[in-house]
Amino acid sequence: MSKEIPIQSYLTRLMLLEKENSALRTALEKTGPFKGQEMPLAANAKDKYDYLMASQLESTLVLDMQKHPPQIHDCNARATDLLNTSRQDILQREILDFIPSDQKKHFLDHLQDILRFHKHHFELIRTDVYHEKQVLDIIGYFLIKNKQNFIVLQLRDVTFHDILLQASQPTNKEKEEEPAFKNYPIFSLFFQFNGETFTLAKAENEKGELVFREKLRLNARELFPGRNDILIDMRQCLREGLRFSRECFFKSFFTDNILFVSIQYAYLPPDYVVMHIYDLTQQKAMQQELMIAREKAEQSERLKNAFLTNINAELRTPLNAINGFAQLIASGAGENHQQVQYGNQIQNNIRHLMRMINDTMELARIESGDLKVIYSGIALNQTMNEYLQLYQQEAAASGKEHLQFEVKKALPDHHDLFDTDSERLRQIMGRLLDNAVRFTQKGKITFGYEVKREGIVFFVQDTGVGISKEEQKHIFTRFYKADNQEITTEPGIGLGLSIAMHLAKSMGAQGIDVTSTPAKGSRFSFEIPR
Repeated sequence: MSKEIPIQSYLTRLMLLEKENSALRTALEKTGPFKGQEMPLAANAKDKYDYLMASQLESTLVLDMQKHPPQIHDCNARATDLLNTSRQDILQREILDFIPSDQKKHFLDHLQDILRFHKHHFELIRTDVYHEKQVLDIIGYFLIKNKQNFIVLQLRDVTFHDILLQASQPTNKEKEEEPAFKNYPIFSLFFQFNGETFTLAKAENEKGELVFREKLRLNARELFPGRNDILIDMRQCLREGLRFSRECFFKSFFTDNILFVSIQYAYLPPDYVVMHIYDLTQQKAMQQELMIAREKAEQSERLKNAFLTNINAELRTPLNAINGFAQLIASGAGENHQQVQYGNQIQNNIRHLMRMINDTMELARIESGDLKVIYSGIALNQTMNEYLQLYQQEAAASGKEHLQFEVKKALPDHHDLFDTDSERLRQIMGRLLDNAVRFTQKGKITFGYEVKREGIVFFVQDTGVGISKEEQKHIFTRFYKADNQEITTEPGIGLGLSIAMHLAKSMGAQGIDVTSTPAKGSRFSFEIPR
């Protein structure tokens, strides 16, 4: 049974068939077995082309743009139904013969847009053979065939779509009385084709009961006045033996309300077309509400990110200025130790504020899904040496010059290349080393990496205050601070370890492991796969 073929696939297959046909024709002519004869390949390609045209579920016209005005080069059966005339009366006629005189220039301008942009979507209003207004939704595609320019037009009758969209919306009370979602049709209508039109032979409701007996033997045009699109679908279903569905706004003899429905057409031999009508009104309304809610949420997220970006810049600028003046005060104090102490205290507090700003911005990126991991090769030993130099300075600035640091490297220089995100690794190790410096008053901080079979294990170990078993369950929770007198006096908002855990997982780690003993120290480690 035929299936609908998307227009882009349809055009591509047409061009490939033409190219294939031309190439094989040239090859066969060189060998000579079909010289002077009609080649089977050409006939085969024509069969495929005819199938592609017939299987389109939209009315399709092919315009020859070499002619002025453009002529109709080809059309499918649905186009003859839409234009209410025969194929013979359509082919080789000027397309403008089917366009109202007051819209001909407008239509030709749209054709030029199709040639310019290769795809163009527009709307056309005309009068059909019954002198009724007809609104056509048209999508045009540009096609080159045998070095000639063609335009493929897909036409869809949306007359009642526009009318029903403008109708009044149901009240809240009506919405409450709407039925819940159903996976079965509210009505099934059986139409029989008598050679000229479709007449209603049987109608069933959702329970399979016979209904609308008074409507039997009425034809489809009487039951669906003005719905030429439904009549075209029924002819297509009968002619091609297709089974397909359409979603549209709908108002008919069995309802005073405007519904959004899915109409499923099915061919029933020898001459029946069955319409299964599913009510999707409530689903459509919920989809619209969800789309509006999503747009509002996305807008709120954009505003939040813009706010955080602005506040980040607004805070950093004065803090950098204050830090610069604090450095000048400390460096120019000379023998005035109290002035040096004040300068260092200002710098320490500024570093604390900058950490809080960085953590807040990182948390915002995590929540918005903007966190990216960019891999590149880094020299592990050089990276560890940079951490050592930086955090020795941090400890000295915090008045902990006596703290000892030890770096452990598992690989020799020039054999320590590792593919990872250096910025994310720096953020994780930085947060772990920050905590080690803050919560270690004496002793040693050891950090580095170890080589395992499946990855590299990075670690930070200290001889600080330690963490109890109970507290270890919560330390990676956002905004959590351990209930420890020595810890709670330290500044911080409880985001560092939570962010470090998320960053580690984004780089492929299972998480961050912690082993700790109160009053003896802690060890944090995570493994990044190789």
